[in-house]
Amino acid sequence: MERNEVILDVGSDGDELTLYGLRTSQGWVFSRQVMDRPPETLSDSWNRRTRQSVTTWPAALSLLDEYPWQHFYPLRVHPEFRAMVYEAVTARFKSDVEKNPRRLADWTNTCVKSEDQATRPS
Repeated sequence: MERNEVILDVGSDGDELTLYGLRTSQGWVFSRQVMDRPPETLSDSWNRRTRQSVTTWPAALSLLDEYPWQHFYPLRVHPEFRAMVYEAVTARFKSDVEKNPRRLADWTNTCVKSEDQATRPS
């Protein structure tokens, strides 16, 4: 049985945006899940929204780009996608009017420094 893997998980002020990937014999299939807590409620109720599946990395980024995901805090990045996610984040920061150096540092720590630690010999 095939299982979805978390490709990217980001959060911001009670909201969470997750990109899932499913490995198939034809390649990856991506889908996005958005969980947001309505601001008028302080309870644990969440709105969950999903969207159609896509089969290319550019299309997966388009799913994410419906939100300012590069400004969210990176919670988890799949090791096989760290370089591609970081490339996408830096491209968005280059054209971003509201540059946030702290958030870019968070992405660097998650994508680049994590990659460096994973490839170091013990």
